Parts: sequence; C-alpha cells; structure tokens
Amino acid sequence: SMGFDTKNMIFSKTPDLDYKQGIYLNEYFYFDSIDCYKARFIIPKINQHGITGIYIDSISNSVKMNLYGENLDSLNQLELLKALKTIKIKFCR
Repeated sequence: SMGFDTKNMIFSKTPDLDYKQGIYLNEYFYFDSIDCYKARFIIPKINQHGITGIYIDSISNSVKMNLYGENLDSLNQLELLKALKTIKIKFCR
C-alpha cells in the first residue's frame, strides 16, 4: 500500500527459525576435512554473487586459515574448490 517494490522481499511465518538456519545468508556452508583438520567451506547461493572459500580453525594454538574469492563465475568457483581440497598441512594435532 506504500508503493514499495516487493519483488525481492522475503516473507516468512517463522522468521526466528529461518534466521537460525541461515535462510537469509548469501552463502551455503558445509564441512569437510583437510588432512586431519575440520574445514568449513563456503559457496554462494547464486553464482557470481558471494564468497567461495575455506576456513580452518585452530591449525595450532593461535593459527587459523582463511582463503576465499568473491563473485567468481561457475568455472572459477569449481577450480577454486578443487584447489582448496588439495591443501596439505604438514603437522596434525
């Protein structure tokens, strides 16, 4: 009634649950392992609109690793994910 463009608006009957599940985030997250470390991978929900990368927490006492690319096309996104899975870490906990 106020003339707002509702084309990109999201309406929800369970906004708290949607927020907790990350429905409103621009990326998906999934976990895999790199050598003996748990790694969190991130990929955009829409190609070329978000972050593609990896995050590894606690490689050692204070060492963490984050590597990412932004707004990659689908080919570069696939190549980056393949490359990230080849990472080797010389020491394990």
